[in-house]
Amino acid sequence: MNKIGYNLLIDASTKRKITILNLLLESDIPLLMSELAQICEVSPKTLRRDAQSLVELFPESIVFENSSLFLNTAVDINPVLSYIEDEVKNNILFSIVEDTFYGRSETIDYLSEKFFIAESTLRKHLSILKEVLDAFDLTLSLSPIEILGDEINIRYFYFHFFEQVADFNHNSYPEQKQADLYALLRNLTHTYGLILNVDYHRLIRWLAVSEQRIKQNKLVYLKQEIHDKYAENDVFLILKNAINQTLNANIYSRINDAEIIFSFLISLDTIVYDEKSYFLPNSFLSEMEAFEHLATEFFQYSNLSYSLNVELKAIIKAFLVNEKALQELSPLFQKNNSDFKLLMEKKYPKTIALWNDILKNHDDFLYKEDLAASLTSLTEAKVNRRSKVLFALSGTSAETTYYKYLAHKYVPKTAELSFIFNQPIDNNLIERLDIDICICNFPLPPSSLNCTFFKFSSVPLDREWEMLAKKLTAI
Repeated sequence: MNKIGYNLLIDASTKRKITILNLLLESDIPLLMSELAQICEVSPKTLRRDAQSLVELFPESIVFENSSLFLNTAVDINPVLSYIEDEVKNNILFSIVEDTFYGRSETIDYLSEKFFIAESTLRKHLSILKEVLDAFDLTLSLSPIEILGDEINIRYFYFHFFEQVADFNHNSYPEQKQADLYALLRNLTHTYGLILNVDYHRLIRWLAVSEQRIKQNKLVYLKQEIHDKYAENDVFLILKNAINQTLNANIYSRINDAEIIFSFLISLDTIVYDEKSYFLPNSFLSEMEAFEHLATEFFQYSNLSYSLNVELKAIIKAFLVNEKALQELSPLFQKNNSDFKLLMEKKYPKTIALWNDILKNHDDFLYKEDLAASLTSLTEAKVNRRSKVLFALSGTSAETTYYKYLAHKYVPKTAELSFIFNQPIDNNLIERLDIDICICNFPLPPSSLNCTFFKFSSVPLDREWEMLAKKLTAI
């Protein structure tokens, strides 16, 4: 859901209905009407009226029975999602913010006539927008209506404002323009070795927001120490050349060095921390050492095996280095959606509590609870990934067939199995199959493999299979 758009809703009934729909989308069980009334802070009678209205809107999707509401998951939920987006976009304040983004700053007199509402009512509505902007350290000018504040915070606000607007990327960055960007990124990878694994769609939204602001001569200006830190960076020089190739001459002529440094740093907000990918610029590698103690502290108190989670430690340090760089632009980059933070607290209370406890002793970051939620999601995503187990077994055709049967019998269902019979095994194979654990029944020095190694007898005993099952379950 577009959280900013939701907070800008001015009609109480519409806001309650969207609240109910989101709760239904997130719940696996029927929701009691009495509980929904408490959440929405209305009487049971008002809640019942809202519920009945939703049932009439979505007769196949929403079921109202036994004083409960629930979503029929067997039915396509896209109409519900489209309804939520349309209600958010059809709101007066959404339209006003959209106008400011495209440089259409109007007066209160004009907007009062445009929306057929009294000036006093419009001012009351605009007070809601002021509250939303305050969370981004921004203010609202009323003569004409314009969002004011640090340019980086303004772009951060617009980026998240358009986050769930389906047609924003397409309208701002048409298909051909997106294709050109993909080609440029591939060229940077092959020509310069810039191989960060980025979310292209997120990057496009950042570029679309920045390009629109630059068109209006709303430029980023950085502190001198930030400029000096990155102005001679190899990545900065490469991007400067790449941006010159990408943007039209009219746009490029307005760009200062601060904009290019901003583009480089903003790419850190789009990195995908995936397996076997690059998630840190080479020029940042030396800064990882600063967070070695923090990552080590997490492993000490979480009782996770470091030998089985080497990449997780690298991801934690890389993420913290990137977050610190983004914080140089604005502390807002550490903030999380409140719903996401609540989700992490609900699903992984021990992990997020541990991260909160560790971070409270470190002064590198401002929004520590939000950062703890991000680190929790990264940690759990990596730790809970299905282990990939390779059986490299030698024997006759009958024996290897039987070993495969035993592997499926003893190995936990949470693991993903691969089998290599009567073939040599090396690190090229381990890396290609992305193996975490290897089990062999022939001599193989464990130090030669880049994964956890278990050695079986040439004819594995039942006891060995049982011990393996216990170890894999513990992992």
